[in-house]
Amino acid sequence: MSKPFDPYYRWLGIRPEEQPADHYRLLGLARFEDDVEVIRDAAERQMSHGLGPGVPWRQLGHP
Repeated sequence: MSKPFDPYYRWLGIRPEEQPADHYRLLGLARFEDDVEVIRDAAERQMSHGLGPGVPWRQLGHP
């Protein structure tokens, strides 16, 4: 039997033992990062992977 699809691990490299991931981890930042420019750059980087606003939910592998 195949394993259930895990988008956190598959797309973001966040292992199951590191889940649930907080917003810092989802952006690839150190916990409690407070530099606004660093946070903005990280958010833009993640959205450039096609997972940002405007992507139809069905494209993410969900019914």
